[in-house]
Amino acid sequence: MKTFGQLWHSYNIKNMKLNRLVSYLFILVVFICISLGIAYLAKQNKNTSSVKNIILYPDITKINKEKPVDVLFYFHGAGCTERLVLNPYTSGGLNLLDKKTKYRDDLIIVSLGFTESYHCSSPETVTATIKTIKHIISQYNTRKIYLFGNSMGGSLALNVLSLIDKNIQTKISAVAAVMPVINYEYMLQFSKHENICKPIKDHFYKFHDPIKQMKKSSPINYIDKLPSDTRIILVEGINDTYVGSAQIEKYYKFARRKNNHVELYKWNIDHSFVDVAEEFKGLIYSVID
Repeated sequence: MKTFGQLWHSYNIKNMKLNRLVSYLFILVVFICISLGIAYLAKQNKNTSSVKNIILYPDITKINKEKPVDVLFYFHGAGCTERLVLNPYTSGGLNLLDKKTKYRDDLIIVSLGFTESYHCSSPETVTATIKTIKHIISQYNTRKIYLFGNSMGGSLALNVLSLIDKNIQTKISAVAAVMPVINYEYMLQFSKHENICKPIKDHFYKFHDPIKQMKKSSPINYIDKLPSDTRIILVEGINDTYVGSAQIEKYYKFARRKNNHVELYKWNIDHSFVDVAEEFKGLIYSVID
């Protein structure tokens, strides 16, 4: 028969083993929780927006790859697709469905579609866009590059101009940003249009630090990276209650300190092109002239 001391010793040994097992299990649970938390935050901070579709005009079979060409990259607005480029001037397109529309023979038009329609000109979208631009211009004897964007597409055009490689930046002859979002923080405070504010909020608030992501997506924060000799055309809608004209004028004011070739057009419109078809058409031809 075991003595009391032996029984007590045996009990302590078992208890120690049990405590050790509990400690190991606790550490394992903590490790799993931390790992899941890190994975969740990584998912929260990931924007998967990338280029998914490309429209080329004219038909690719009609392009002589040896002949010097200029390339116009068209960026659509939020809620739209790359096919907007085909639409009439009244909807912000380049009127390509109309057989009477003729752009010069040495011009290629490229319209990019993204996996996220509300890409909010994010750093990830800018990176994907720049990668696509580099690939496309390498396929041709590219002479000049033009960037043309409406609304959020205008924001993307400005960010691409500021952040693209310097050797390509020098090829960009002109940029037109029509009623672009200049500052996403300001826009979400200013705009009363929930139909556009909600998807933008949904985009940013999936990040761990939404405000930081807004800053990284806003053209106002990249003015210091603008080239000094590229023509930049900003279009402000005087009655635009979506993006906020004050921010476009602010961008113009500060950009002019860096670049004397920045122009500001003021159209008597809201966030629409219905009443300015001729002005819109004239803007396009002005950019590619």
